Amino acid sequence: AKEAELAAIDDPAHDDMEGEISLQEVYERLDDLDSDNAEARAATLLAGLGLDAEMQAKPTRSFSGGWRMRIALAQALFVM
Repeated sequence: AKEAELAAIDDPAHDDMEGEISLQEVYERLDDLDSDNAEARAATLLAGLGLDAEMQAKPTRSFSGGWRMRIALAQALFVM
């Protein structure tokens, strides 16, 4: 089964499958998000919501519900 799956990926017709996006579309989305400055923008958003640099280095699971909500808000604002 794995061999068939890998063979399908190597098949040139695989590029036309529904739900697939092109590499160009990925690059366009990264450009839309200004990915070169993404880390700085994210840090600024998080700092504005009260998360200092030390807190930003921690995994999300280490935060309480209220802090996680702030992180989710920052994520929503980031992708706008």
